[in-house]
Amino acid sequence: MTGSEFVGYVVVYGGGALVLWFIWAYIKYYRAQHKHLKELLASGFIVNHRVGTDSFALFDDSRREMAIVEGPKLHRYRYDEIDSWAHECKIRNNRQSQNLLVITVLDTEHPRHEIGVSADSARLWQAKLRAILAKKD
Repeated sequence: MTGSEFVGYVVVYGGGALVLWFIWAYIKYYRAQHKHLKELLASGFIVNHRVGTDSFALFDDSRREMAIVEGPKLHRYRYDEIDSWAHECKIRNNRQSQNLLVITVLDTEHPRHEIGVSADSARLWQAKLRAILAKKD
C-alpha cells in the first residue's frame, strides 16, 4: 500500500465515521429534548406559549412557570424569577447572522438563556413576554 492509498482510506473511512458520529449526536440531542418534554407534560405543565426551535422556551400561564430546553438540559423558573429579556443579533462580516431572544433569570448557575429566532419573531416575543408576565390569573 502506498502512502497516497493510505491517506485515501483514512479520508474515506474517517469521513464516514465522522458523519456517523454527527448523526448519533443529533439523535441523542433530540431524544433528550423529547424526554424533557414528556416529563414536563407528565408533571401537569400546560404549554400555553412556545418560542424557539432548537433551544426553546415554554410558558404555563396557570402555574406561572417557564421551562427552557437547551439541548439536553431543562431549566424551570417561576415567572417572578424572569429578570429581563432582549433581542440581540450577532454580526459577522458586517452582516446580521443570527437573531436571539435573550432571557435572563435570577439563577446564579444559568442566568442567561439564548433562544434562536427570526428578527420579526424576536420583536414579537419582546412584546408577548411583557404581556404574559403582566397578566395575573
